[in-house]
This record gives sequence, C-alpha cells and structure tokens, in this order.
Amino acid sequence: MNLIPRLRDVGYVIDRVKFVNERGRTRSAFDAEIVRCPLGNRFFSLPRGDLAKAIFDTVANKIETIFGDNITGIREDPTGVDVQFEHGHARRFDLVAGCDGLHSGVR
Repeated sequence: MNLIPRLRDVGYVIDRVKFVNERGRTRSAFDAEIVRCPLGNRFFSLPRGDLAKAIFDTVANKIETIFGDNITGIREDPTGVDVQFEHGHARRFDLVAGCDGLHSGVR
C-alpha cells in the first residue's frame, strides 16, 4: 500500500525501549537501533488513529467501507462471503476485512 513514508511523517522514531516495574523504575532497556536496522528503518511509533486514517485514505475511493454497524454473522463459500449486519441488510462480498478494533467480532 506504500504507507511507510506517510506513516513515518505522522509517527515518531523510538530511540530506546525500556521495560519498567510497577514503580516506574527501569528493569531493562535496549537501544532501538538494534530493531530499526534489521527492519529497514521501519521501526517507529504512531497513534492508532493515524494508522487507521492513513489506511482509509489509501482505500477510500477504491473499496466500499461501512461504518456504524456491526457484523453479526459471516458465512464463506468458494464464491464469496455472506454477511449479516446488526442494522443493515444482509449482503454478499468478495472479501471482508474486519477492522473494528481490539474487541473485534470479526476474526
């Protein structure tokens, strides 16, 4: 999707990774360069919302995206995917990607 340059612009580079105890004292740490080099300088951090926006902006005019509804059932067969929605009518798709967060009902 060629997102790395855009994500790097909105993210920030991590210099050091620390593991702390419950009092906030460092238990161990390492220089993030150890991870950054093998990953081709693709080790950085950014807010999840910025990642979601970058992905959506990339696909917005190319695929249908549904907001404000929940999938209540999925049935896949060799020719597609039947999807039941909480609020909308059942529909058939070629592909379904569930991007509804940590407690996703689509796995």
